[in-house]
Formats: sequence, structure tokens, C-alpha cells
Amino acid sequence: MNGRLEDEPRGHADILATVHELKAENDQLRLRIQELELGVVRDGAPNSGSDGAPRADDHVSNDSSAESKLALYQSLFRGRDDVYAIRWQRTDGRAGYSPALQPGAPRGRNVKHEPHDYLPFGPGVVRGHLTGNSTVGIYPLLRDDTCWLLAIDFDKDGWQKDVLAVADACEAPGIPAAIERSRSGDGAHLWTFFASLVAASLARNLGSVVLTKALDRRYQIGLDSYDRLFPNQDTLPARGFGNLIALPLQGESRRQGNTIFMDRSLEAFPDQWRFLSSIRRLEPSAAASIVRDAARAGGVVGLGASWFDEEVERQPWTLPPSRRRKSETPPPGLAVTTLGGKGYVRNLASPHG
Repeated sequence: MNGRLEDEPRGHADILATVHELKAENDQLRLRIQELELGVVRDGAPNSGSDGAPRADDHVSNDSSAESKLALYQSLFRGRDDVYAIRWQRTDGRAGYSPALQPGAPRGRNVKHEPHDYLPFGPGVVRGHLTGNSTVGIYPLLRDDTCWLLAIDFDKDGWQKDVLAVADACEAPGIPAAIERSRSGDGAHLWTFFASLVAASLARNLGSVVLTKALDRRYQIGLDSYDRLFPNQDTLPARGFGNLIALPLQGESRRQGNTIFMDRSLEAFPDQWRFLSSIRRLEPSAAASIVRDAARAGGVVGLGASWFDEEVERQPWTLPPSRRRKSETPPPGLAVTTLGGKGYVRNLASPHG
């Protein structure tokens, strides 16, 4: 038996940690066997960055090794690593996502689960998703109320024009944005990735900025297909993990032309991996500057854009209720509109209404 299992008796958490290590090693060995069977020559194993995440080679493509693809994918689509969601579908047609549980963990609607009941997110999970053996979602809001990415969901008629309008609004401030056709084929996600962790409130405010810029350009049309931002919350709920988002490039869906990334003509990139390899990550300082400049400029600004003191003093009506200074009505010359359940302030003096 492996020496690691012959030490002094250990607690449940330590044993589970060893199981996870062995599973990860097993996944890597099985992956290497698959590569050898396919005649794939490795182009160099990825190393780890200062944040502990795997780093992919600079130029990953369809012809790159499976290991390089996994490393690139995990470096972009990052959420909580201690839990992930898996899609289920019942015989009556009902479907949904639930946290993936360890074998033997208690099941049931009213069961209270412990941290060790959940399966961790890792390379094996990603590989199963990419090959089509499962459909996986991540929880982007981390335990310290930070995140690695921002995604904007569009899910109704007119999503094509709406996602392109928001993507166009990202260009002027220099926000990198990647368009993914969603699993249903009748919607899209617009992804932005950060170079390092950012506060979820900042990421969501950045989403408010690009949404309001897009609304300014097409104020008579609106963004009816806009559904929500991911992360959905600024802070982690007292119970639960926050909302999940389904991951792209799911094997079966990809073969049907869905969960793939598209250019501005809404045509699929011929090499999905080369496109992912080319995506620029937005620096947190740049994100903060974009939000700050937008708040100073006024116009249409998300009500949540009061995360820095200067704007709190200039626009006290944007204070959260906990500060007890939020007005029940907008200041003169402004009107409140609602977009996907989120309040926005529109400057009635603006030429864009």
C-alpha cells in the first residue's frame, strides 16, 4: 500500500485530501495514456503562476496537447475550486444543475451538506465536460467576495443584436469581450476575464458600465434579451454558493454548434483553442479606472456604482441602504429604469434620453 496511507490514523478531511491527490494523479496518468494512444507529442507541460493556477502555453491550438488545452481552459474559466455544479435531467424532461456530491454523501432536498460532501473542481472534471461525458457549471463568486471573470447573459429573441451592441460598447474603454453561443443555441454569454482577482462588486459595476453604454447607443430599442450578470451577487449569500454559470465548449453541445465562441459576424472561430489562447485578461486597475470614469461622466450608471468614496459624496442617492442615506426617489433630472431586475439611473438631460 502507498506509504501515505500507512501513517498514523488521520481525520476525515486528511483522508479525503489524500483521495483527491490520488485521483488527480490518476487523471493525469489516464490523460497521458490517452495522448500516447493518439500519438500526441507533448509540447511542454504548463507551469504554475504566482496565483497557483496552471499556465497554458502562449499558443494553444486544435493541434496542441490535451494537457495544454486543459491548462488554458482552467486559467480562464475559474470559480470556486472546492465545489462545482453538474447538470441533471430526469425521465420526465425536467432538468437543472446541482452541486456535485461525493459518493456516499447524503442526498435529499432538505439535507444540510458539509464542505467535505462536495466534489472539487479540477482537470478531470474539465475533461469530462469537454468530451461530453458531463455538463458542468462553476460558481464564479469566491468565498472572499472576489472573482476571476465577468459574464453577461443574453437569453431571448434579439440576443444576436444585443450581445453585439454590448460587445461594441466594450471596445472604446478597452474591455476584452468574448462571445459564446449558449447551450440552447438561442442565447449568448459575453465573457471578460481578469488578470488577477477583483472584488465581485467591481466586476458587476464594470458590467453595468458596458450595459449602460450599449443602452445609450440604442435607447429606443433597449436590451430586451439581457438576463443577468455573473457573478449575480456582490457578496456571498449566507447559505449557498451564489449563482452558477454553465461552462463553454461542452462536448455534445459543441458538436451541435453550441457553447462555442464566435466572431463579430456570429460565425464560429475555426480554431476555438487558438481564439481562447489569444484572449487578453483585463487588469483590475484598468477595470477600476473604467468604472470610475463612467461614474464621473454621469448619464446612465448602475445604482451599485458607489464603491468609491468620491462618487458616494457626489451622488449620495447611490448609497446602499446600510448607509441610510439612499433616497427613495432619484434626484431632479434623473429617472430610474429597470434592466434584468437591476435598477439604473438615466439622465433625462442626456441627448440619449
